[in-house]
Amino acid sequence: MRNFAGNFHARKFCHTEPMKILFTLLSVLSSVLLSAQPNPEFESVDHFARSINIQTGNRKQLLKVIDTIRGQFNNAEARVRAAFVWVTEHVQYDCGSYSDPVLSRNSIDAILKTGKSVCSGFANIFEFMCRQMGIECVNINGFAKTSAKDLLLKADSMRNNHTWNAVKISGMWKLIDVTWASGYADENCSTVVKEFADQYFFMPPEQMILTHYPADSNWQLLKNRMSREEFLGLPILHDSFFKSGITEFEPGQSTLEAPYNGLLVFKFKSSRPLEKIGIWSPDASVPQEWAQFTRRGDYFVFYYYVKGRNDYILNISLNGTRTSLIYKIKVQNQKKQRS
Repeated sequence: MRNFAGNFHARKFCHTEPMKILFTLLSVLSSVLLSAQPNPEFESVDHFARSINIQTGNRKQLLKVIDTIRGQFNNAEARVRAAFVWVTEHVQYDCGSYSDPVLSRNSIDAILKTGKSVCSGFANIFEFMCRQMGIECVNINGFAKTSAKDLLLKADSMRNNHTWNAVKISGMWKLIDVTWASGYADENCSTVVKEFADQYFFMPPEQMILTHYPADSNWQLLKNRMSREEFLGLPILHDSFFKSGITEFEPGQSTLEAPYNGLLVFKFKSSRPLEKIGIWSPDASVPQEWAQFTRRGDYFVFYYYVKGRNDYILNISLNGTRTSLIYKIKVQNQKKQRS
């Protein structure tokens, strides 16, 4: 993995007309970003959940944790939040092998025994905790885009590789990904970093669909559902994209076509200042670069000239974060273009 000012490509756990649609979705994001922020009460809820000091090596001990949460909070939203935070704190993603002749890797008993699991296990234990507190919760199976290889997929080759949850609060379904909220791993899953990602709690459907495609389209929770082709036609978006407060951006399609040294224009509208942009590729022949954005009205703009002579993957980092977006650059043959 090439160093890029301390920035490495990280993937999220569990690999088990697009432009118009994207802008329709992102126009909604400007109004839902604030609603995605936790309520003021969550600071105390989070602190309480992290302070629970009960050993959980078996279900009986886990039930004590659940009873502690239920006894502390009266409303369903706070209980769900506490369970969400507790799981992110106490379960780590398991990149290694698992060979237990009795317990499956994603079973609650295996999680309590090892403190580790994969995405289906995270979803299972979270669902169990919610249901024990009388809160309706379901597991959602589907496909999540995480890395550059997903840019090459066709709709008929999408296979379920991830599991997340939905909970019903006051008669409305809310989306949660407790696995992705718990941290991230490097490309080979050799290193797991625990890092709480709050945006995956009650993530608005308009945001969740940019990275998560449920096998049952009803769980998109959208009035206008997105097709598989439209989903695959979007660029790869990572945590730092959402954390940057982006409400609109261009280009909205995953594959960008231009000749060598041809111009591509990246535009971002954000609720937060965007100061610099980083561009890099796994292809060693493509130069890395850092640059300042140019401000054009409400947009932060960057003019990029295609640096490769062959097709390549382009990673974009915003404000010095880890990779925020991933595109595929299709380099046009200039001779054919002129003819």
